[in-house]
Parts: sequence; structure tokens; C-alpha cells
Amino acid sequence: MKGSRWLDLSRAVFAVVGAAALLITVGGLSSGESLVNPVFPIGLGLGALSLAASVLVTAPAPWQAVVTWLGIGAVLLGLSVFGWIVFTDPDLHADAYAFFLVPAAILVAASAVLAAGRRTAGALGSAAQDTAAR
Repeated sequence: MKGSRWLDLSRAVFAVVGAAALLITVGGLSSGESLVNPVFPIGLGLGALSLAASVLVTAPAPWQAVVTWLGIGAVLLGLSVFGWIVFTDPDLHADAYAFFLVPAAILVAASAVLAAGRRTAGALGSAAQDTAAR
């Protein structure tokens, strides 16, 4: 699965999400937002973990595997929180749901492909599998 087009596309989706989160966070900081705003560290964490997951998905080291799983989890957690906000807001109508559901479906599919790629490369890294096999 290392050379899969779906894996490459999923990596690109995660890279775009990570870059966008970092750019929005840094842009907010440059416009005068406070460092104590909880959105700032969350945006930095989501951006960094998403970018790391896109780069390290097939990496062999156990720490790289952990970072990949954290990145996938961070994106899915962020998607869940955003979905909760969208679906519990009484001012949004059913017409607006598609603006959340279409990107959510893309992110869930990309997460599944990255998870499959990580499992193919060794769920905890191929170095961890080599150690367990001895």
C-alpha cells in the first residue's frame, strides 16, 4: 500500500488540513489574538499532528507510528467536536449540513486509508514488530 494512489491522496488531504490549521492559528496570532485563548494550542496541535501523520504514515520507528495514530485521532476528534457544534446549533438549518457532511466524509475516508497504510507498515512500527519477533 506504500505506493497506493489512495494513500497519496489521503496524505495530501491530511497535509492540507494540517497546513490550514497552522496557517489559521498563526494568522490569528498575528492579528492580535491572545496566547491564552484555548483555540491557539489546539490549532497548533491539530496542524502539527495532521502534518506529521501525513508524512510519517509508513515510517518504521515506533515513535513515528504513535505520532501517526495521534494525528489520525486528532483529526477525528476535531471533526467530532465540529460536528457536535454544527448539529446542535439551533440557528443552522438542514441546508447547511452538507457543508459539514461532505468534508467530513472525505476526512473519515482519508483517516481510514491512513489507518490502513499504518497497519500495513506495522501498527506500532516495523521496528517494534522486528523486536517482538525475536
